[in-house]
Amino acid sequence: MVCTGHRLHIIATTVVLLSSLHDVVASNSHLRGPLFSQEPPPLLEYSSASGTTLTCVAQGIPTPDIKWVDLHGKVVTYIPRLRELLTNGSLYIPPFPPEQFTSAIHSAVYRCEASNAMGSIVSRNVKLKPDMSSDYEISTGNSFVLRGNIAVLPCNVPTYSHNLLLIAWLREGVSEARSLIHSGGRYAITTAGALHIRDTSMEDSYIRYYCQTTHKLTGERKISPPSQVMVSEAEGNISPRIEQTTPTSKVKVGSSADLVCVSQASPPATYRWYKNRDGVLTEIRQGGILVRPMESILHFVRPQQTDAGRYVCVASNILGEDRRELELLVETPLRAFMQPLQQVVDVGSAAWFNCTIEGGRETPTVTWLKDSQVISGSSSTNNIFQHNIAALQIPSVTRSDRGMYQCLVTEQEDSAQATGQLMLGAVSPDLQQSFVEQTLNPGLPISLQCVVSGNPPPKISWFLDNTPLSPRSSSGYVIGSHVDPSSEMVISHLNVSSVGVHHGGVYTCIARNILGSVHHSASLNVYGPPTPRSAQNLTVVSGEDLYLRCPVSGHPISSTSWQRGSVLLPLSEKQQVFSNGTLYIKEVDGDSDKGQYSCVARNIQGQSASGYVFLNIMKPPVITPFSFLDNLQQGNRAHVSCSITSGDLPITIVWHKDGKPLPNDPDVQEQQMLFLSTLMFKKLSARHTGLYTCVVSNEASSSNYTAKLVVKVPPTWTVVPKDTVVLYQQSAVIDCQASGNPQPRIYWTRAREEAPNEFIPLDSDSRLLISANGSVVIRSADPLHEGFYSCNAENAIGKVLTKVVTLKVNVPAHFRMRSLNESGLAGQSITLACEADGDSPIRITWNYGDYLTGSQQQTIQSRRTQTGISSHLRLERLSRSHAKAYHCRATNDFGSDDMMIYLSVKEPPDPPEDLTVAELGSRWMRIDWVPSTGQVLHHLVQFRGSQDHWVNITVPGTSNTARLTGLKPSTEYSVRVIAVNDVGPGSASKILDASTMKEAPSEPPTNVLIDNVSYQSIAVHWKPPPVSSWNGDLVGYQIIYRDISNTDTITQTRVKTIQSKHKTDYVLNKLKYYTKYEITVRVFNQIGAGPASSPQFVNTLEGVPEDPPRGIRCNALSSQSLRIRWEPPLASRRNGIIQGYKTFYKSMRLNSKSDFQKTTNLETNLHSLNKYTNYR
Repeated sequence: MVCTGHRLHIIATTVVLLSSLHDVVASNSHLRGPLFSQEPPPLLEYSSASGTTLTCVAQGIPTPDIKWVDLHGKVVTYIPRLRELLTNGSLYIPPFPPEQFTSAIHSAVYRCEASNAMGSIVSRNVKLKPDMSSDYEISTGNSFVLRGNIAVLPCNVPTYSHNLLLIAWLREGVSEARSLIHSGGRYAITTAGALHIRDTSMEDSYIRYYCQTTHKLTGERKISPPSQVMVSEAEGNISPRIEQTTPTSKVKVGSSADLVCVSQASPPATYRWYKNRDGVLTEIRQGGILVRPMESILHFVRPQQTDAGRYVCVASNILGEDRRELELLVETPLRAFMQPLQQVVDVGSAAWFNCTIEGGRETPTVTWLKDSQVISGSSSTNNIFQHNIAALQIPSVTRSDRGMYQCLVTEQEDSAQATGQLMLGAVSPDLQQSFVEQTLNPGLPISLQCVVSGNPPPKISWFLDNTPLSPRSSSGYVIGSHVDPSSEMVISHLNVSSVGVHHGGVYTCIARNILGSVHHSASLNVYGPPTPRSAQNLTVVSGEDLYLRCPVSGHPISSTSWQRGSVLLPLSEKQQVFSNGTLYIKEVDGDSDKGQYSCVARNIQGQSASGYVFLNIMKPPVITPFSFLDNLQQGNRAHVSCSITSGDLPITIVWHKDGKPLPNDPDVQEQQMLFLSTLMFKKLSARHTGLYTCVVSNEASSSNYTAKLVVKVPPTWTVVPKDTVVLYQQSAVIDCQASGNPQPRIYWTRAREEAPNEFIPLDSDSRLLISANGSVVIRSADPLHEGFYSCNAENAIGKVLTKVVTLKVNVPAHFRMRSLNESGLAGQSITLACEADGDSPIRITWNYGDYLTGSQQQTIQSRRTQTGISSHLRLERLSRSHAKAYHCRATNDFGSDDMMIYLSVKEPPDPPEDLTVAELGSRWMRIDWVPSTGQVLHHLVQFRGSQDHWVNITVPGTSNTARLTGLKPSTEYSVRVIAVNDVGPGSASKILDASTMKEAPSEPPTNVLIDNVSYQSIAVHWKPPPVSSWNGDLVGYQIIYRDISNTDTITQTRVKTIQSKHKTDYVLNKLKYYTKYEITVRVFNQIGAGPASSPQFVNTLEGVPEDPPRGIRCNALSSQSLRIRWEPPLASRRNGIIQGYKTFYKSMRLNSKSDFQKTTNLETNLHSLNKYTNYR
């Protein structure tokens, strides 16, 4: 039977074998929850052509399991060829073509989850951003600039791909191959990819520039079309006008940045940069290491939060100035830090987690998680957010609060998380698993088990009918306990390999630790006759209820009777015998209830057995509450007394500190009397702080009372800060830790540079962090960090503990620019400057190729500068052999650096070669040539005829062709080309002789004369045109003539060709009579005919009319007269002017004579004719 609802008061001592329990507990103390050592970034850009891998690594004991979840917490699964889970815990996105893009996979938000037995955590969100632009265009633009000013060539790339592209610039001259441009000298490439060209000259107009991009993920390279700088001369002086700026530049902390300010002016402007510090402009000087003014560019090497602010660019010359205000925004990535990282808290006590937030652009959203689940607002937790610190309070810790806690900090495009672990401290035992009542036959095995949680791990004892069982007893019991490593629960078992009747009874497991106990009871019934067990001696507490079990085994038992002495029980309502044979005595009293009790157990077969219990009743000890004084400090004296006001003697008094027996301490003395114990502290110190428990025991019971002693101790160093030396740009840590009670607050101050004796508070920023343990961490040391630092510890007890240390930053020798382009003129001298910064002494060496400089044509001079050293190499009488790369090395005790100066020597250019006639006309020709090596400003093309002077034509240096115009046809010319650079003209090329093509004559014959020699002939005379107009050899002449006498009709033009250049006259025959002709003469050669001469007009002589009069009519006027009428012949048949008509008439009679009559009219009258006679 199970006895529940009542307290068991059992006084007994037993040794329980916990199987290596202490070893297990020690190993459990090394268990650690998961903690990310590598988690994916908030934003992961990748190329669809290469795919990507999300890596997540977590540490912990035992090793955490890794899985991936989406934004909603759903576990990510394997999808063939789209999303794969690797064995190392990474998430792999294979390459994919753009048409297979799936937003739920390729641009999703993922989180990594790590879990082990101590709890689980999730990473910050990682957003995938694929780049599927397999083809993109890049372009540049030409720059128009006044000579001497700064030209800017942009490199235009798609915005969505800008972060994935590396930008470089190439240049290509007329006579030089395409080469890479290095920042330095006249060239500078901004972080945005624009090319700035300083001190522009006309020579820059002949250079082509190309922007080249390299994809960071795929390595693909692209090159833009060429761009040019159009340099022009200013028309007079011009005051500065700023034309290009970057009003606002956003950059992430640690990434290089540029502010751009470009002006146009004549003379060219001088640039100055200032930082606006609360309305006061502070000039940024040359020579800075991290902030470098470079004329049109203010370059930040690794901008920090302190570099953010407003800057002013001023461009000025003799005519005035122009200025612009620009702003640099430095974005610090979100970071979160959890304090404490791990804490142990007793159940019922309060717990805090503080999440410190750094970086970000706005007030972030903070979400608290426990074991990867969002903690919703409830009475069990409190969320507080103030001054970038989010706090989570658990007012009263319960068992379920154990686990991993996270603060998840999110902004629009960034997120961060920090992790802390809460482990339970002292927890009272709690029964998790137990055994039930069983009935068995003898000979069978049995195993009873109790599983209990608690901290410290509870000790479990076993009892049979209130009698303690020993694991080494001779009754066949095997008892063992162990702690499960994963659950940290104590598992205890009681095993019997072969049960007998004597094993039957009520079994109880009791679990105890320093906070309390828990028990469980259940019956084990073994078939058999009633069998007595040994008599029991029980000591119980006076005034409490008692349940006595008859010490007789066997099953089934039909009845049980109890006696006290010889008196059958119960005697009163205070006593009661239950059906299961248990005797209940209410509120036992030492006078009336102590003594011997006997019981008789019977079965239905009439078998019986007797058992005996000897009951001793005692009063428990009662302790008077005690406490320590407040405000006890180190060095004070103190005492505390534990007094027992009641309880049966003898009494044992034992002191514990922090749950363990009081250790030996020369400054702590204990004095005991009969019912009083006093602890006396001669000289308090920090080690005396703790919980002091007075444990009082007698045979009946034990009780305890605890008081807390707090010894306030002034700060003392546990880690004394030391002077620190660090290399430039390396990390440095200045440790500082102090102990005391209360725990001292550590804070740092720093001496002002201008007032070394004045210290100001030191705060964390993007480059300097004051960690939670008090150490100063400098991520990238800079000379600005040098100085005196003071670590201070205070806790309001005693004086503030202070230690001043120095931080020295050793700066290795280094160059601000690692490459430089220089040029000089042949025959002149040049000085190459090599300026290095760093701690002295700095040594500079020069060399080129395998040779050190040091010839008679070279001199080296060095001088110290404010930040380092400047070395100058002077080269005399430059020649082509000086054109090479000069290597300058600077070395000091802390490092070395190299700089390359690329020197080009300009000479008069070599003559162009291979002049050829590419195209030819009668009055022009195009000449090509192979240009000379070296930079050429322009080419001078000269040509002349046989008797002429040289005619000059200038073509750009970028061109290797020229078109000569204004030439004469069929003329031989001599041509040569001279290359000119900024040194001067070079030698002329070899002369090319070439003749222009022939052309039709350009002038007509002269002195054209015409004479009408007959009525059908015209004589034509002329003289040849000037020889200069022949444009080739003459072949002959052409006479063009046509009838123009009748303007109403169109007459055909006729051409008479004379195949002789020597014949200068000709007679045109078979012409029309009395006809007006237009006649011109032209000369022709093999190409064609030239222009005709001015038209000449002439008539042929008159001839006899070709036709008679027409339409003759005759009318009789009288018997002797006739009237004859007619029409004149056609005009085209008259062949001249008709002077008159003759009318011939004759009688039809025989032998008559003819007669005629003249007239100028178109009729005539014939008179004196014969009457009635026919005439014809």
